[in-house]
Amino acid sequence: KNSTVEEIQIIGTEITESLDEHEKELSKLTVQVEGILNQARSSLVNLDKMDGIVDALKSSGEKLNTKFLEESLSSVQKRQEVLSELIQKHEKNLDEKIEAIKSDIFVQSTNVGKLAHIQLKDRERDQQQVAERKNLVKKNFEALNQ
Repeated sequence: KNSTVEEIQIIGTEITESLDEHEKELSKLTVQVEGILNQARSSLVNLDKMDGIVDALKSSGEKLNTKFLEESLSSVQKRQEVLSELIQKHEKNLDEKIEAIKSDIFVQSTNVGKLAHIQLKDRERDQQQVAERKNLVKKNFEALNQ
């Protein structure tokens, strides 16, 4: 009985440690994704500002060298695309890790249920053996007394 309880306690401890590690990983990934999202927001704000500037220059009719602005705008758009792809990759990575954690939790939960069932069967078997021993001792005692 004690070994089964100890095994269950060890498994419970391992499950807790595993879940703590998963939680820490998720926390780190969340912080990284938030940083990327903040960078993307900043880029989008800058892109909006650039759009306004480009529109103002075009409408003014002045012959300015807009090549630099167009290159800057193109550069900002490329960075935004790269950031968008990076965000998608991180989201996919987070989703995969979350699914893996869910799977681990399910397996661990199933194992705990099986262990509890084994412990119950062990108790029942122990109780049956005790009852059988009592009956055997009683029969032997009665046989000796006759």
